[in-house]
Amino acid sequence: MNAPDKPLPPARLQAAAPENAAPGSPGTRIPSPRADADGELAGQVASALRQVKGDGHDDAIMVENIPPNSTFGQWWSQLGRAMESPQVRDWMRENGINPNSVMIDPNTGKITYQRRPSAAAQPNGPDDKGWAQVGAQVRDAARVIGDGNPIPFKPPLSQNSNSAPLWLVSQFYKEQEHILPDHAHERADELARDKAFTGVSGPRFADLHETRGEDEVERQKALVGNTQTLNTVGRELNYLLERIRSGSIGSGDVLDYLQKNKVELHPDSAYRQVGSTDSGSTISLKEFLEINGWDVPTTPEEVENLTNYLLRPELQAPLHGNYGGALEWQPPLAPEAANQLRSDLRRGKIGDVDLNGARNVVEYLMQGKSFTPSELADPQRVLDSLIRSPKGKALGEALQAKFDAQSIKGSATDWLLAAMSVDKDNSFRATDPRSRHHIAGFAVTGNSTWGKPASGIVSRLAEHLVSTGKASSPEAAALQAHLLLSTRAPEFLVKDIPDQVTPGSHSWVSFVTAVERIEAQSPGSTAGMSYGQVMLHAEVAPVSAQERYVEYAAQQEALKDWGSANGMPYPVTEGQMNDVRDAFDAQITELSAASQTQSMPMPLRKEMALEQLRKALPGMDTATLEDKSITLEPAHSDFPGPYSILDLYMKDALHHRPGVEEPPAVGVLGIGPPPPADNHWVTSSSTLNLSEVLEKTKDLPSMPNVFQDAFGEYADGIEKSVATQVKWMVSRLPEEDRKNLEYGEITVVREVDVDKDNFGKETRKRVPDDNCLLVKTRRNNQVHIYEINLRTAKITERTDLGDFTAGKQPSNHTHYHKDLEEVIPSGEYAPGLTDEKIQAANPKSFGSARTSYIADAMVKDVDIRSFKKEAEGLTTLDTEVPFYKKVNEFLLNLIPLRSAIVNFQNGNIGEGVGDLALDIFGFAVGLGAAARGAKAVAAGASAFSKFAQGAKIVGRAALGSFNPLSGADDLARSALKLGRTTLTAGRNGVNHLRGALRSVDLTSLAKKPGIAEGTYKAANATEEAKVFAKFDDATGNWHALNVKTRKPFGEPLENFKADAVPVEALRDKLEKLHAKTGYTGTICYEKTMFVGMADNALPLKTREAVLGSVVRSGDSNYTQRYKDLMGITAENTSAVFRPADITESGVINFMSNRADGNIVHTAYIQKSSDGKLYIYNTNQAGLDKAMFDATGTLDQSVGATVFSLDNDGLQKFLDSGFTFSFTPNSTLNANVTRLAT
Repeated sequence: MNAPDKPLPPARLQAAAPENAAPGSPGTRIPSPRADADGELAGQVASALRQVKGDGHDDAIMVENIPPNSTFGQWWSQLGRAMESPQVRDWMRENGINPNSVMIDPNTGKITYQRRPSAAAQPNGPDDKGWAQVGAQVRDAARVIGDGNPIPFKPPLSQNSNSAPLWLVSQFYKEQEHILPDHAHERADELARDKAFTGVSGPRFADLHETRGEDEVERQKALVGNTQTLNTVGRELNYLLERIRSGSIGSGDVLDYLQKNKVELHPDSAYRQVGSTDSGSTISLKEFLEINGWDVPTTPEEVENLTNYLLRPELQAPLHGNYGGALEWQPPLAPEAANQLRSDLRRGKIGDVDLNGARNVVEYLMQGKSFTPSELADPQRVLDSLIRSPKGKALGEALQAKFDAQSIKGSATDWLLAAMSVDKDNSFRATDPRSRHHIAGFAVTGNSTWGKPASGIVSRLAEHLVSTGKASSPEAAALQAHLLLSTRAPEFLVKDIPDQVTPGSHSWVSFVTAVERIEAQSPGSTAGMSYGQVMLHAEVAPVSAQERYVEYAAQQEALKDWGSANGMPYPVTEGQMNDVRDAFDAQITELSAASQTQSMPMPLRKEMALEQLRKALPGMDTATLEDKSITLEPAHSDFPGPYSILDLYMKDALHHRPGVEEPPAVGVLGIGPPPPADNHWVTSSSTLNLSEVLEKTKDLPSMPNVFQDAFGEYADGIEKSVATQVKWMVSRLPEEDRKNLEYGEITVVREVDVDKDNFGKETRKRVPDDNCLLVKTRRNNQVHIYEINLRTAKITERTDLGDFTAGKQPSNHTHYHKDLEEVIPSGEYAPGLTDEKIQAANPKSFGSARTSYIADAMVKDVDIRSFKKEAEGLTTLDTEVPFYKKVNEFLLNLIPLRSAIVNFQNGNIGEGVGDLALDIFGFAVGLGAAARGAKAVAAGASAFSKFAQGAKIVGRAALGSFNPLSGADDLARSALKLGRTTLTAGRNGVNHLRGALRSVDLTSLAKKPGIAEGTYKAANATEEAKVFAKFDDATGNWHALNVKTRKPFGEPLENFKADAVPVEALRDKLEKLHAKTGYTGTICYEKTMFVGMADNALPLKTREAVLGSVVRSGDSNYTQRYKDLMGITAENTSAVFRPADITESGVINFMSNRADGNIVHTAYIQKSSDGKLYIYNTNQAGLDKAMFDATGTLDQSVGATVFSLDNDGLQKFLDSGFTFSFTPNSTLNANVTRLAT
C-alpha cells in the first residue's frame, strides 16, 4: 500500500545517473564504482604529472596502480585479456614474435614487432592474414583506448596489468598532452583536489561514453570468452573424431558421446548465462551445439565438418563493413527517407555543411587531398581515412541531426556511408537499390560481360563513371567503383580472381555463392580476401539451417544469371527455375566426371602387371620380377630369351608357353630325331624358385585381357572428357562468338605445314600443336576462324588465314605452304547441321548439336586409341621403343594443368602454385581435404596454424545446385520471388551466423533492460517480421537494434510487439536495472512502473504520466486522472479473478470495499513466454500472506515478492474485501497517448 517515502522529483523514475547509466533510469543518484575509480585514477595521474620535466623522458612516465574499475582500467584490462588469449599467444609463438616488442596502431589495428633470435626463418615473414583473423578483440580494445589517435603504443600482455603511459591515459580522458612542467604541476593539483576528469563531461561526449560503456566492456569480455570456449569445443570434437578413426568409438555412437561428455565454459563467455547446468561452468557438447543453433552431428563426416568450422580462424568484418551504412539496414530505410537523403544531397547543403558543388560526396571528401598510386591500390584504407576526416565526421553528424529530428535513429557513420553511396545522382541506385546487374547505369553482369574477366569488368565500370560524368577523375572513379560494388556485387572486389572464372560460368556460380556466405557472416570481409581464400573458406559446409538458407538463396540468385548466360530464359517462374537447376546439375555432373577422368593416369600394362604380381608374390621385390633369367627348355629359336617373370606375365606366356619348335630337317631325306613332347620354363637364377612362382600365379587374370578392358574404359573416358572440354571452352566464349559457332556455316580443319626439300620430298608437321583444330564460320557474310587449343585451354580468333577452302592452299594464298585438312567426325549427324542458320537468340552452346559436332571432330583428331599399342608396354618379347616420355608429353598437351593436378594429388606443392589451382573445367584442386586440418592438431598447435597447413582443397564447387532442406519448396519459392532482396535480407538479418552474433549471444542480449526481441509489420507488408529492438525512453518508441553495435537505427517501429519473456529473464532484467540505477523504492505504484520498465513495456512518457497523476495528500494518493489513464470504470472492476482473461502483461489496481471503493494498492502482472502468470507485489503484506498460504513459496526480486498465479491465492485475497481492475500495458500506453492530445 502507500508508504510515507519521499516522492521522487519530478514524479518520474529517472536518475541523474553516472556516465555509464542509461538515460531514463529510475532511482536517485548514487555513486558508481566506475565513477569512484575514475576519481581515484585522477589522483594517480596527478602523481604522474608531477614527474613532468619538459624533456624527452616525459613520454616514458607511467601511471601506476591504475584502478581496475576505472573506465581506462577496464579497457586496459580488456586489451590485456585479449592479448593473452590462446589464439593470440599461439600466433605470436608460431611466428617467433617477441610479445614485449609488440606495438599496435589503434586506428588500423596493425602491429609491429621484433622476432626472437631463435625464430625459424619464414620465406614470407609472419602471416598478416593470421593476425587479421586472431587479433579482432585486440584491435577493438585498442581502438577504444586510442580514441581516434594514430600514435602506436605497447599493449599490456595481461589483464592484470595496472600501469600505462601517462600520455596515453591523458589522451583517453582528453587531458592536455605534452604539457609544460608548470602547467603539469598546476593540473596535478586540480586533479588531486577534484578527483575527476572534466575533459570528457557533457552531452557532446554521449557517444563516447556509450562506446566506452560497461556494457560494451562486458560484451568484449564475452567475445574473448566465447572464442576460447569455441576453441575448447572444437578440440573436443577433434578428439572425438580421432577416436572414431581409431575405432575406439563406433560411428553410430556419436550422438551418445555428445550427450554424455561435457565441456568447460570460459568464465567470461556468454554461454555461462544460458547453460542449463546448475553449476553453469560445464555443459554437454550436445546442449552447447543446440544453444548455438548448430546442427548436432550424427556421423563422422558431420563431426569432421563441424570441427573444421569451429577450429578455422573466424573472419572479421572491416570497421565499416561493406560501406552500405543506412542503406544496408534491416529493416530497410524507408523509401521516403532515402529519397529525402538524395534530395538533400542534390541541394548541396546539410545543416552547416556545404558540399561546394562537388559531383558527389566521395569527391567532396577528397577535396584538398591527394593520394599516391600505392595508397589508391588499397581503396578500403583510403575510404576509411575519408570517413575519419573532419569533413566526413561533420557531414555524418549533420545528417544524423537532421534525421534524428524526424525520429529516424542512426549513427553519424551510417548516414555518411549512405550519402557516399546514394549520392546526388539517382542512377546510383537505379531500379532496385540492391541490383547486382546494373550499377550506376553500367551492366556488371549481362550479355556484354558474360565470359569476361572480373578485373576488366571493374575497370570498365570505373571508365563508365568517368565517361558519364559521375566521376571527375580515374582516381575518384576507382574509389566510387569500390564503394558501389561493396554492397551490390562484392564478388568483383575479391583479389586474384583467375581469368577463367568469369560471369556466366559454373565457376562463377560457386564463387559468388561462396562470397555471399562469407558476406553474411562478415560483411565487407571478402574485399580483403583472395579467390583462393574465399573458396577454401567456403569448403566447410553450413552447420545450421540459417547458413544453409543463405547458401541456397545465394546460389539461386547466381543460377539465374548462369541460366541467362547459357541460353535459357531468365527464370521468373518456379518451372523455369527448376529447368535452370536441372541444366546446371547436368553440366556440373558432366564436367566433374571429365575433370576426374583427366586426372587419371593412362593405364600401362607393365604397371598393371607388377601390381598383380606383387599381390601373388608379396615377398618378391621388383628387381627379381624384372630379372631376365628365364628361358625355354628345350630352346626355341623364335623365343630365345632370356625373359623375366614380368615379361612372361605381360604377354600371357607364363602359363601359356609357345609350342614346341619343329626340329630342322637332317640329311638328304630330311629325317631327324622326333621333337620333344613338351617344353617348360627354366631359370638360370639360383635364388628363383620357378615352380613356386608358377604355382602362386596360376590364378592371376590374363594381363592382355585386363589391359584391353582398362584401356578401353580409359579411352572412352578420355574421349568423353575431350568432348566435354571442347563444349566447356565453347560455352565460355562471349555471346557473339558463340553465335558465330552456333549459327554460322562451319568447317572444321587441322592445320598442317608442308615443306618440300630440293628433291621434292614432302615433310608434314602439325601446327601449332597436336590437339588443336580450326573452325571456320561464315555468318551474315562475315568469316571468322577460331583456333581451339586443348593444350592452352583457349579458343582464340585467327585473323591471319583469311577466307579459305579446306585442302591444299593455292600458291596465291598467304599460307600457300599449308594444308588445311577437313576433319569430319565419325557418326551420323542431322542433315544440314553445319549450314548457316538465321537465328539471333543466345545459344545453349554447351549442350547444342553444333557444339557436339565440333567436339566430336576434336575427339577424332586426338585419336587416343592410337596409343593403345604403345601403352601395352614392351617386353623382351617385343621390339623396344621408348614410350613413357611420349605418353607423358601427350597427356600434358592434351590436359592443361595436369602436372599441377598430379602434384597436388601426390602431396607436392610446386613453386608459385599457391593454395589451389583451377583445372580446365573450372574446378579448384588443392592439397587435400580441409578435414586434414583437424587431423593435424598436435600439442601446442593453434587452430589457426592447423587449418592454414591442412586446408587446401575445394570440394563444394562440384556439388551442383543445393537443396538445404527436404521439403524446401517454400524456401525456393520465396527466394525465387524476392530474388536479390531475399538474399540481402537474409545476409543482413541472419544474426546466428558465425561472425555475427550467435543465438547464445542473442539470448544474453535479450536479457538486457530496454532491449527485446519481437515482431513488427512494415508498411504495406503482408507478414510480420522478427527483429531485435531497443526502447527509446525519451520518446517511448521502439527502434530496430544493430545487435553487434547495440545501437538503434531507423524509424520508430510503430507496431512493434515485444515477445513475452520467461519469468527468469524478467527477474534478471530487474537485477541489472537495479544495479545500474540503484533504485530501492518501496512505493507500490513506483515499483510497478519500475517492473514495467524492466519488462520493456512502459515507456518513459507512460511512467511520467502515471506517476504525475498521483499525489501525496488526502485519503488516497490515486486521482481521477490516474483512473482515467488506467481506464478504470465500474464495468471493468471485478471481485473474481479469471487467469484466462489476462492476455498480456499489465497493471492490476486493487480497490477496498472498506474504503468506499478507492484504489489502495497497485501491482504488476507478467504474462511470461510460456503463458504463465506472475504477480510482482510490493508493500502489501495481506497479499503476500494470501499468496504464500496458497503456494508455500516466497520469491523476491529487487524488493518485490514474486508469486505464480496458477493457484487461488489472489482470489482469497480478493475475498477478504477487495475488488480489482486490470489494465494491459498496451491499453495503458494507448490511454496515455490519447489523453495527452
